[in-house]
Amino acid sequence: MNNNSLNIQIKVYQEPVKKIFVLPKEMADLFDQYVALAQKEYPSVSEAEIAAAMFTTHMKRDQFFQRELKKHSGTVATKKVRPGSPQDESGHG
Repeated sequence: MNNNSLNIQIKVYQEPVKKIFVLPKEMADLFDQYVALAQKEYPSVSEAEIAAAMFTTHMKRDQFFQRELKKHSGTVATKKVRPGSPQDESGHG
């Protein structure tokens, strides 16, 4: 790892979603300092892109999260419902 630059990979995402976070002042101040430093290295990068890169880096390193992600990938909302049954929200039946 190079100690002369930030350990961050900036990626532009195609479908942004607005999230609002409230941070302790000390954390917000540190984030502002991090953003200022990152913008020296990557002049056109936004705060949102930096936050996304930080989240991505953290989640990739979190072994528990990665195991859980692999366990549950592809299993979300795959339950089949018989048309006309009480669980059928389409109004058929």
